[in-house]
Amino acid sequence: MKITNLRQMEENQFIDMTSGEMYNKSELIKLLQEGQKNKFKDTNEILIALGELPSNLVINSREYEVVSIKKSYQFNKIFRVEVREIMLRKENKLSLYARATVATLECFISFPSNCVTINGAIPSRETLCELVGVGKSKMYEILNELEHNEIIKRQKENGGTVIYFNPFLYCSGKVVSKTTYDMFKDSMYKPSHIIYE
Repeated sequence: MKITNLRQMEENQFIDMTSGEMYNKSELIKLLQEGQKNKFKDTNEILIALGELPSNLVINSREYEVVSIKKSYQFNKIFRVEVREIMLRKENKLSLYARATVATLECFISFPSNCVTINGAIPSRETLCELVGVGKSKMYEILNELEHNEIIKRQKENGGTVIYFNPFLYCSGKVVSKTTYDMFKDSMYKPSHIIYE
């Protein structure tokens, strides 16, 4: 449907002169918004087919500004080596509980925000405790340890605590939300050759 083919019949009634279909204002707005999302999606698919990563993504009607995080094989080599060193480091080694928590939560990292979600929701402290098999005070201690080692960051959002994983260590895709990237841009794990500022 082209906007130039629409004619307003009454205050809230529009007709598509090509097809003869009638729309009220809210139906028309919905159709136009869907068309805009589809064009956006098509553009992103073309960019990906050309080997380029888009700078914005729309997932479940939410738009994200994104940054390419794993662009080359060289970066991927660095990425995996850092994780091995963290998990096996002899001095200042992560506790067994911290390593178990990372291994447990890694499979719940959502794309492209890189935060932990379970069934589309931010898990409560009780859910985290149940997943890892520890009490509340132990979970608090583990999360502090992981944050101290720059593996995660916690943010208070909508009355809950959201856990974001450092995308330079654990990333759910080739791109990550710019907001998450900015949270970790000064991380000791960020390769010096990755510059987006």
